[in-house]
Amino acid sequence: MSWSLWTFLGVCGVTAILMDGIVKIMRTSKSKGAQELEGQLQDFIEVANELRGELMQMQARLETLEKIVTDPELELKQELKKL
Repeated sequence: MSWSLWTFLGVCGVTAILMDGIVKIMRTSKSKGAQELEGQLQDFIEVANELRGELMQMQARLETLEKIVTDPELELKQELKKL
């Protein structure tokens, strides 16, 4: 009977050590995954900021073109050139 008690305690000890190792591995893998996700998020934010800047430049250019096209003096000059 004492042999089975020692066997049981030994199995419990080995199981506890193995489970501790598995938990450490899982925590490490999760933290690496989180770091990768944070890196990807930072890259995404940088790209979004670049695109936002380009969009603002395009809007400014479009406003300039609209002013040129809708300028009444320009229309008058074109009409005079046609004559």
